[in-house]
Amino acid sequence: QCGSGVTACHNLLAMAHAGLGEPLGGMLYPGSWSDWSGDPARPIATG
Repeated sequence: QCGSGVTACHNLLAMAHAGLGEPLGGMLYPGSWSDWSGDPARPIATG
């Protein structure tokens, strides 16, 4: 499920604390599923 970056923020903080910065760490893109699912031209698998 998408929490608009809420869970991802905790994950990125833990990764940074563990010393996993760029490029091994990650970047937060807050749009994520919300942006993807809002565009009818993008594929979505169901079932």
